[in-house]
Formats: sequence, structure tokens, C-alpha cells
Amino acid sequence: MGEASHLNDDVQSAYDGDEGTEQPNIIRDWAEQPYDVTLVVKHGEQFKAHGNILRGTCCFFEKILDGNWKENQDGVIRLEVLSEEIMEAMLRFIYTGTLHVNDVERAMGLIETADYLLFPKLKDVPEHFLEQNLSTSNCVLLNQFAGKYRCEKLLATSRKFIQSNFTSVANTGDFSELSVDEVEEWISSDVINISAEDDVFRIILRWIDYAQEERKEKFPSLFRHVRLAFVSLSCLLNEVVTNDYVKKDELSLNNILEWTNGSPVCCELFRQSPRKSLQEDALVALGGEKTAWCFVPSKNEWFQLPDIPSSVDNPKWLLSFQNSLIAVGLNSTWLEEFPYYDPFVNEWTTSFLPTPQALLEQGIEPEIATVMVVGEDICAIVEDILPIDDDQGQYSYQRTLFKYSPGSEWWTMVPSFHLEPNLKAKYEVCFVASDKCIYVIGGTKVLTDDDEEEEDEYSLQDAARFHITENKWERIACIQRARSSAFGIAVDQKIFIAGGYLLDSGIFASGLERIPSRTCEMYDILTNQWHFIANLTIPRANASMVCVSGTLYVLGGLVKSQNATIVECYNREKNEWTQVTAAPTEVSPCIYKEPSITSACSMSIFLNGDLHSVLPNMDVLMVSEVEELEASMSDDSRSISSASSSM
Repeated sequence: MGEASHLNDDVQSAYDGDEGTEQPNIIRDWAEQPYDVTLVVKHGEQFKAHGNILRGTCCFFEKILDGNWKENQDGVIRLEVLSEEIMEAMLRFIYTGTLHVNDVERAMGLIETADYLLFPKLKDVPEHFLEQNLSTSNCVLLNQFAGKYRCEKLLATSRKFIQSNFTSVANTGDFSELSVDEVEEWISSDVINISAEDDVFRIILRWIDYAQEERKEKFPSLFRHVRLAFVSLSCLLNEVVTNDYVKKDELSLNNILEWTNGSPVCCELFRQSPRKSLQEDALVALGGEKTAWCFVPSKNEWFQLPDIPSSVDNPKWLLSFQNSLIAVGLNSTWLEEFPYYDPFVNEWTTSFLPTPQALLEQGIEPEIATVMVVGEDICAIVEDILPIDDDQGQYSYQRTLFKYSPGSEWWTMVPSFHLEPNLKAKYEVCFVASDKCIYVIGGTKVLTDDDEEEEDEYSLQDAARFHITENKWERIACIQRARSSAFGIAVDQKIFIAGGYLLDSGIFASGLERIPSRTCEMYDILTNQWHFIANLTIPRANASMVCVSGTLYVLGGLVKSQNATIVECYNREKNEWTQVTAAPTEVSPCIYKEPSITSACSMSIFLNGDLHSVLPNMDVLMVSEVEELEASMSDDSRSISSASSSM
């Protein structure tokens, strides 16, 4: 048995410490105490320690030193599964609180020791070291290691590392050693990072070829996780249908051949969504009669989508709902078809939603004011103009809210929405959906001068929200500047609104033209406060504000014709709007009359050969100094000078 002197010198040096360094109380208190425990490790090496210090470190030492055990009576604890190096590092940590880890093997040894001795604090430093030293060559091993020894942080980090580098990791020997269940778990994941779905098919073949005789029967259970709808045509024809394993499955082979010939296939192999890494976050814009485009910021490219079905009369709104694109026409009745676009197969499909019973009973077909997605529901606000005084030409707006929930077969009327009194007396309202609420912001109110029989109109500052699930209205803080025909979006517990008209009383009498504003505001839902933020680069009204990957974009609406296709982007950190691209639509010749882009939303798409890149319409003029001057004159000077970056 080896002598137990070398570590005692190290511990003594730790007691002494560097000059001027105060040592922990536990070291000072025990520096002169005699050792009463001997720890015996591999090869008979011995280490001396203090029993009372060991008792306070972990359950293992506490139980063995306080119980009626032989080790306690003899003062000798045999831990021959531990190496000399690991024991020395552990004791240094127990006595000094410091632990130095400089290689993967030592880190793994310390974690194994911590698990064996029920000493969780000993895991922290080596686990962090392994997290920082993950590589393609060791990540599979460390992921399995983390699962075995319950290292939750390392398990999550290694899993994310494998997902992010999946194609490279799948080429390693450690991956080839995985069981079929482990491989199946990885390739069934929605978040593995691959350059193409073709990679998954090749990874399966490579894993089988590693031990072909014993693994070839596992092909069907793995092949079902290949998302064939997103495998390239060249791979399907040259690699998949010619593969011997695939040929043995006649049904799958026939389905693949039908798919490559353009025939519809009712097979689970073709009903999956693409992996997240193959999806692109995109801005989708509606322009022209039946045309829609998508802009992919990561590629700075526009792509044209298939034309909207002819059943949609005068398309007005695009909605992103459960990652499908829904088109709603301005003149739609409740009995018309309800088309939706699947961005992953690049096709429009039609479903039907029956007319709400409440409207059938009234025998009327009110106009659709707006359609939006609120939480997990589609909501439609319909309005009917009701005369108050025909002689005076006074009217009120009867607005009713209907919602459609996934899984239901009809629209249902939401009670209490029509009870908001101020909603009846205004139009050109800005509607914004946020979680389970609909925000109603600003608008225009019409007044009639009884003496002169002249109408006047002015913008409103009031704002409110309707809770759909609770069926109640709630007043919120007024916006900073009264505005009509504004537009906005809800993002991260904030409401952003922009543009619109800043109408003061007397605009009709003065004969002034309506000119949109550039001013923007942000509402903090948590604090119930509005703040001015930076102005748009272009005055707009009735435009679209869209959030793509956390970034706000503004496009379309009523603008000067030469600026109609320009898309603006908001940098929240810099509190700055910039012009980033131009939509590929043609420009309407009517100034402030017909928008070239009528609606926009965001969604994830799958870029394949079916989507064709199109060039942006660069026949537009960026904001000139003259336009800047005109815009500043049309904006409220208080709002411009008060622009705040408060987020």
C-alpha cells in the first residue's frame, strides 16, 4: 500500500495560500487538526483527510462515517474505482473550493465520481468544461454520457449541438455505433439542421452499410422518417427509386413514382412538413388582382406564389393561419369558398365555412370590415351602416364580431363586441390583434353643422381593447396623436402603429387634401403607456405592418405612386426605419387612391424549384429632400420632435 504523504503537502500548501490571500474558515480551522480518515484508491494509493470535513460534502461520506460501518470504525474508506488523479482533484475541491479541469477525460471522470458519491456540486465545473468543448467528434459520446449521469445542462447543450451540425455528426463513427432506436429518434426530429432532405436518406444508408447484415432489416422503420415531399426530384429518380431497399417495398415505390409524375399521393410519406432548417421566414404580400409574392429577408429575394383561385372575388386580405395562407375577398359572402395556400407543397386548396346563423336569421349580408387572426382563432368584423337621421345624413356603424375556431364547422358570433358605444360613431379605425384581444385604435368621427349643413371630420385619440374570451371591453391610454386609417401590429407585449391621417376639425371647410402621416407610436401593454418612435421614411395610410423573425416591415397602403412598392424595415435597437427593398408589383397611377399592395402577413415557406424568383420593382423613387419637406409639413410637429426610442 502506497504512502499517504504527497497530497497532504498539497493540502498544506492550500492552507498556506498565496501571500496576502485570506483562506476560507474551514481550512484555517482544520489546518492543525490530525487526519482521522484514510481514503484508498486504485493501485492502493492512500490519501489522508478529516472525517468531519468529508461528512459535510456529500451523502456518501455522511452515511458511511456516521453509521455503524466497518469503514467508520477502522477510519479507512476504500474507493478503488477512483484514480489517484481524480481523488486528488476532488479533495482539493473539498478543502479549497477550487477545481481545475483541462481535458475531457478528466472532466468525465469527475462527473462519474460525483455521481458515484452522490456529490452534485462536484459536477458543475466539469460539466461546464464539457459544454465548452463539444465538437463533431465527441458530441454523440458526450450526449450519451450526459444522459447516463443526469447532466441536464450538458444533455441539452450536446443535443442542440448535434441538431445544429447534424449532417457532419452523422458522418462520425460514434453516430454509426448508435442503435436503430437512437438513429430513429434523431432523424424523426423536426429541428435537425440539414441542407436538404436528401441528406436524411443518405444518412440512413450510411448507417445501415456500417453493419449491413444485421441492420438491413431496419431500413423500413428508418425510411418512413424521410420526408419524401421535400426530397429533390433528382435524388428521388436517381437514388431513391433505384435503391434495392426501396424496391422491396412495392407500395412505397409506386407512391414515389406517382409523386414524381405529378400525381396526387395519399401516403403518410408525403404528408409531413419540412424540417425547420429547410423553412424560411417570409413576408407575403398581396398585389394585383390575384397575385401574391413572398419576400425572404435572409436571401433578400422575392418569389412569386401561385395565383389566388378565381373563386376569391377581389382579394383584400391575406392571413397566416396554422402556417397556411388564407385569402379573403373584399366582396366575399359567407357562403363563398374559403381558399388556403399550403406553402410546403405550393398549392391552393378550398374549404367551406357556412354563414353564421345570426346573419341568416337577420337575412342580411353586411360588409366585411376586417379579418384577422386572434390567438388560435380567425376573427371577422362585419359592419352595417345604420341611418340615425336621414334628413341630417347621420349614420352609425353596427359592427359585429364573428370567430372561427379550428375543428369547428361554422362561425360563431362573439357577444358584447357591438356594445362599445364609441365604436358606432367612427370609421377608419385601426384594428390590431394581440393574443386574445382586439385593439381598436383611433378612427374618424363625422360632425354635421346644423346651421351650414356642412360635414366636418376629425381624427380620434381614444383606444380600447376587447377581450374575446371574457367578452368585455376595456379602455386603455389614448394614443399620443389623433389619427385615422392607421395600421399596426402586436409584437413582444408591444403594439406598434404607424401612419394614417392626422385630421383636425375644419379640414373639409379649408379644402385641404388628405395627406398621410409618417409618425409612429408604440404602446407598452404592461405599463399602459404610448410613446412616439421614429417616423416612417414615407407617409402612408391603410398600409400593412408585418413582423418577420422579430423584425418589423411596412409596405403597401395609400402612398404616392412613385413610392408605392417600397418596403421599410424598423430597427428597434436603433429606433430607425430604413428602405430595404421594393415589391415586384406594378405601380398604381392613382396618387393616394388605389394601393398597389393591399395586404401582407408573415409565414414560413419551403423554397424549392416550384417557387420562382422575381425581381423587385426598382422603378420607384426613394424619399427625396422635397418629399421629406412635404412629409414634415403634413406631420404634427409635436410628434416629430417627441419621437422617442423608449422600448
